[in-house]
Amino acid sequence: MVKFYIKLMLTSLIVFCYSITWIALEAIIYHSIAFRLVDDIMMLLFIPIIWLASDKIYRNLCKEV
Repeated sequence: MVKFYIKLMLTSLIVFCYSITWIALEAIIYHSIAFRLVDDIMMLLFIPIIWLASDKIYRNLCKEV
């Protein structure tokens, strides 16, 4: 059960960092931050891939300990 929560935290952290980076790039390039439905759909499609990748990150972290 601990593995699930760690994967959830890793996925949340990666999504948060990705979102902050995306917002910063929008602010730099377009000088405004706008809601776009396409961005939300892309993120929803991207989250399962991040979830699968967080499993590999978790296994690599456990090997080092």
